Amino acid sequence: MSHQSEDKKRQILSLIPCFLLSFCYGTNSAFVALLTAQLREDCSEIQITLDQESWIVCLDNVFTPVVCLLSGPLQHIIGPRSSLQLSCLPYIIAWILTTQEII
Repeated sequence: MSHQSEDKKRQILSLIPCFLLSFCYGTNSAFVALLTAQLREDCSEIQITLDQESWIVCLDNVFTPVVCLLSGPLQHIIGPRSSLQLSCLPYIIAWILTTQEII
């Protein structure tokens, strides 16, 4: 393999975690959209008010600026790779809890 194709391969592999994190964020947004639509139905086991629905929808957006402000210093302290792995941890835990129906 040439040096240039090896560099491209490394660049692509290094970007995959960032794209996966974006995919997780999009998936969580879609999950909330489906969840609130189902909770609004008359046959839903859990009834929510409009106020509760707005809180469910906005929680992710409320914490995003805080996390963004903390992520820069965190990258300098523990490194970019570790901070990316750490940022994936809440998504992993949430999806595991969701599949186990604990939430």
